[in-house]
Amino acid sequence: MQTTVEPAATQAQEFGGLAHVAFKAFQRLLNQEALHFFQAHFVLLKLTVQQALDAGVFREGIDNVALISQTLWAGVHGVISLRIAKENDCWVDCQPLASAVDLMLDALMRGLTKEG
Repeated sequence: MQTTVEPAATQAQEFGGLAHVAFKAFQRLLNQEALHFFQAHFVLLKLTVQQALDAGVFREGIDNVALISQTLWAGVHGVISLRIAKENDCWVDCQPLASAVDLMLDALMRGLTKEG
């Protein structure tokens, strides 16, 4: 006899599978329509970092354009991702997003640049 209520593990597995399929479909759309948009913006970030490096902005030993760019990207992405994921959680007192991004960039730049 089959029950109408499946065990939680089976439901989670099926949902996970469906979520994975949906994510892959979204990824294909993203790859088709928006990947160039994101790539272009990352290239712009790398060019800006290269200009700053050429101008002597970064501290001694900080000279890897790809690493600097990825670090800046990860910092800002982290702030925005946490906002999206936790904005409605009652235990998180979300401050204005622009203030959070500004503070993250300030913290990153103080750590990376000579003037700090």
